[in-house]
Amino acid sequence: MLTLPCSTVCPAPALLPPVQAQVAECKFLHNRLVDVVNFMENIAVKDGIEKDSFFKKLPSILPSIPPAVAIRKVVDHAALALIFLVTTR
Repeated sequence: MLTLPCSTVCPAPALLPPVQAQVAECKFLHNRLVDVVNFMENIAVKDGIEKDSFFKKLPSILPSIPPAVAIRKVVDHAALALIFLVTTR
């Protein structure tokens, strides 16, 4: 196996743009379903304003998610969140 010295691959690593910025800007990695499921999984730590904002946007987001996936993921998580909210009161 051939190993290359670092200077061959990148002569000045400090001059490279930060990877975090490139990942954050990558549209391929942004997925509304992932955002919705992530919010639902962490709903217990969200405050009332975040929850209100999320549920106001949810009806406009749902049409962009395939129905079978929306039912399986979003409705299941919403039911679990509701059960959690009811049992904590």
